[in-house]
Amino acid sequence: LNHDHIVFTGSTPRAVEQPDFLTSTDPWFRPVDTCLAPDGALYVADFYNRIIGHYEVPLQHPGRDRERGRSWRVVPKGEDGRPRRRPAAVATSLEGLAGELASGSLSRRLLAMEEIQDRFGADALPAVRAALAAPRNPAQAIHGLWMLRRLGGLSEADLVAAAGAAESLLRIHAQRVALDLLEHPPTSPGDARWADAAARVGESGLSDADALVRRCAAEVLGRAPTAGRCEAGLRALMAADPADTHLVHGLRKSMRDQLRNPAVADAVLAVKGRDAKALAARGRVALAVEGS
Repeated sequence: LNHDHIVFTGSTPRAVEQPDFLTSTDPWFRPVDTCLAPDGALYVADFYNRIIGHYEVPLQHPGRDRERGRSWRVVPKGEDGRPRRRPAAVATSLEGLAGELASGSLSRRLLAMEEIQDRFGADALPAVRAALAAPRNPAQAIHGLWMLRRLGGLSEADLVAAAGAAESLLRIHAQRVALDLLEHPPTSPGDARWADAAARVGESGLSDADALVRRCAAEVLGRAPTAGRCEAGLRALMAADPADTHLVHGLRKSMRDQLRNPAVADAVLAVKGRDAKALAARGRVALAVEGS
């Protein structure tokens, strides 16, 4: 099993290879999948077979093993050097499930979200709001925000507050919720306002101190094209660190999507002293726009 250390340049991750996490001297050892489970362990699915490539030998070859397979459970050790005890089962009450949204285990948090939605639905909104009002950690606030979105209880004030939170991870998810609102807009009467609210959250995020917030905001604005937002994207692109390749790509893609709107393209090119060649040279996006 490979092991990498992730180093960020702005919003761009780079994997730095570390010593292998798990190896075996057994030549049949074939780890094909891993899973972080709610009990805090890492489970490894071991295909355990002498032959791993379908092209190596015919399907009827007697060397193919059709009976064996192994699962490995990897657990951290406690201070006494012994494997840590299994944590308690995921809570079943609504309050307990809302508390699980603060768990250090992503799998437990996701399971709690599914349980809340499937078993309680909109009746869970007061408990989710209570958890979001006084979260134990950023994870609980993030999952609480997504639960409001899932259950139809998200307000514009909730989204704006998350977009301006002190914790950058919550601001990142506020942008992602805004994008989700633009891609899957609510259908109930009066919910057309969400498009404008989501776009304004994207506008604010484009100047955020965190590069990943800016990258997510660029994706939001690509779904809500206006000349002003395209101009803001161009300024952000010119100011972006070239080494942050994911941010640069995200901003270029956002501008491309906006310039596909003829009215936006006409307004942007109408700026005094600007022409399509200049925009193509600076932003490297106009060539990806049909008709440019």
